[in-house]
Amino acid sequence: MTRMTHASEGRASVRTALFALLFPALCLAAVLSGAQEAQAQEFKLGGFIKASYYYDTQQLVAAREGDFLLYPAFATSADDEPNDTDNLLFFPFFSRLSLGISDLPETLGAKTTGYLETDFFGPGNDTQNTLRIRRATVKLDWATHEVLAGMEWSPLFLSSWARTVATEAGAPFNPFAREMMIKLVLKPGNFRVTGLISQQRDAFQEIPFTPPGGATVPGVKQQQQAGLPGVMMGVEYVAEGGSTVGVNSYYKWIRPTLTSDRFSAGTVQAYANLLTPGLEARGNITFGGDLSDHLMTGGYAVIGPLADNNFEPLNTVAGWLDLQTTGAVSLGIFGGYLQNLGTAEDGIDPTTVQFVARGYGGTPIENVWRVSPRLTYTSGKVRIGAEVQATGANYVTGATVADVYDDSLTPSGTTEGVINIRGDLSVFLFF
Repeated sequence: MTRMTHASEGRASVRTALFALLFPALCLAAVLSGAQEAQAQEFKLGGFIKASYYYDTQQLVAAREGDFLLYPAFATSADDEPNDTDNLLFFPFFSRLSLGISDLPETLGAKTTGYLETDFFGPGNDTQNTLRIRRATVKLDWATHEVLAGMEWSPLFLSSWARTVATEAGAPFNPFAREMMIKLVLKPGNFRVTGLISQQRDAFQEIPFTPPGGATVPGVKQQQQAGLPGVMMGVEYVAEGGSTVGVNSYYKWIRPTLTSDRFSAGTVQAYANLLTPGLEARGNITFGGDLSDHLMTGGYAVIGPLADNNFEPLNTVAGWLDLQTTGAVSLGIFGGYLQNLGTAEDGIDPTTVQFVARGYGGTPIENVWRVSPRLTYTSGKVRIGAEVQATGANYVTGATVADVYDDSLTPSGTTEGVINIRGDLSVFLFF
């Protein structure tokens, strides 16, 4: 039996050795056989390493252990005073890898490119430090028009995002999400006319809904089971030098549970990016319903029993302005403001409502504001950024639901403000 075992092991060792010799040869043969086609492709690896160090004066409403800050929390202690416990937070997981694929053979006469991007943010709050798909696209460009398929920035994000040191890039004042989509862009002269269909994808943007006696239904599932995609139309003007101005409209449908009716919510947006050799100015105004999937406040209200299918989107209006100088040493400042507006309907009894939203329910938010100056220094591939974020949230307080909501479910009444000061030191290595 021992001799048979040794013989078997000997044959296995021979096979392993042969495989070790043949595998590189097979790979080389495959490379040589496809060399002509491979020469027509270019792969560009990029990304950055980011090390972030934060100090916060308050407890937060945030994602990823506090890296993605939305606003200070209204957590109360036994004496009913705002909880001002501070935080010290160190993070590496926003570091990113990307792969660009170009110089491919034409497809239907179009220039063909691909892009794949990942980071270590993870798909959820309990899975940070793990890889996730961040963006993954295939683009066909015919010069006068282009088609993009895959996962890309939300149609409400586009080119109008703040260049903050902070990870959130202007959220919750700026819509922040990535979605699966098919996008068509027409390019007549300096104009860009965009139309697309899309579906929510980013898992960490889900707002769970638990109907009476039911299981949690995440935000992604609510849009999937609606059976209809989101749709967007937008027009942008691109001037010489890269300055842009544009408007967007976005419309989506969701179905809260498999047995409920679907309902819709819309968003409109205007934005501008003004770029000069010494100063860059960017701004955005957004008004829409059920924007919680874009890491803003809002969502929807279930009015009365779930079986009544009476759902109303909760509206949000937000705007921001970001200014920065150009050069190796850059000064910048971001300012943002957000207001919760309730529903478009009035005459609602707030005691009959269940909120499926961020910034509603419990102690609701009337408004959120932020001012954050910054200083960055870039030398070669290294950038050092220092930023101070002052973020305030005004919560509406009262003894009963009727004390904190009017008949359109707008948070209104006596407010109590909570302010968080974040000190942010971040070091980037780009490659």
